[in-house]
Amino acid sequence: DTYPVYGEHRRHELRPLATVSRSSPSTVLFNRPVRETNPLKWAAFYSCGLATRAPQEIMPDDTAVDVPKIAEVPIVYRHEWNSHLLSIRIARDDTYRFRPGQFARIGLKDETGETIWRAYSIVSAPQQPFLEFFLVVLPGGKFSARVAKLGTGDKILLERPAQGFLTLDRFADGEDLWLIGTGTGLAPYISMLRDASTWTRFNNIVISLSVRESCDLAYVEEIEALAASHNAGEAKLHFVKSLTREPDAAAAANVLHGRLTTLTESGELEKHAGLKFDHTKSRFMLCGNPEMVEAMRAILKARGFAMNRRLTPGHIIVENYW
Repeated sequence: DTYPVYGEHRRHELRPLATVSRSSPSTVLFNRPVRETNPLKWAAFYSCGLATRAPQEIMPDDTAVDVPKIAEVPIVYRHEWNSHLLSIRIARDDTYRFRPGQFARIGLKDETGETIWRAYSIVSAPQQPFLEFFLVVLPGGKFSARVAKLGTGDKILLERPAQGFLTLDRFADGEDLWLIGTGTGLAPYISMLRDASTWTRFNNIVISLSVRESCDLAYVEEIEALAASHNAGEAKLHFVKSLTREPDAAAAANVLHGRLTTLTESGELEKHAGLKFDHTKSRFMLCGNPEMVEAMRAILKARGFAMNRRLTPGHIIVENYW
């Protein structure tokens, strides 16, 4: 008969560090791997009197393997959506972990040997054997323009761990998930859609994507295929596309025309999705252009929706790009 002992971990989460026997409180069963060299974890044991010997005497861990923080990995796939939008996939080993919605830092060395780093949301799902990224290629850009010249087999630097808080586990509840984004802000949402757990958590998922021109609509076939393959017991996917330019193209393709903020205020976004914003059911993620994120946040807050905080559950989580 045992009970867990908790200690404060990264991101201030309480996680079980060990299990203590009720019949013999001096018996501590550690949850491996507990690193000998981490003083924060051991402080939890010392503070409650459970550890009285040096960490290496209590739990020697000869099997622990240090994983390099930075690795050089090859590009295994690339796809050019147009002249300024690019997707790449890089090799990933089993030790690289992340949650849908998080981002990774990738890097290249410049002519002087200095490493240039950029953070990109991960497009791939946790179970896929690669890491996929969706980039805007800037002419003359120090990083993106150089990545655009790389081919399969060329190496790029990958930093671990993955970071970011645009993750679904931050929502305590909700039935309708609104994934609102501009441009490459679509990237983390694709990762979520590729993860099976997303589909069983919500009743409805709305992808609301705004881009300038129709040629900027990436991953459309994948999203539309998911929307068409609705299964019983899974969320129904609604895909709302909007162009801020090309009004004629928008009308011909049954795509909305205008900014997401304008479409939200006019009610067109809800009408086209076939769902109403609801304080009990609706949960929102905003990702992309910072101006859109700030404006949408203000619109939603004016309608009574609140930011989701670590200690105060709410309706809105945001991620700003550039």
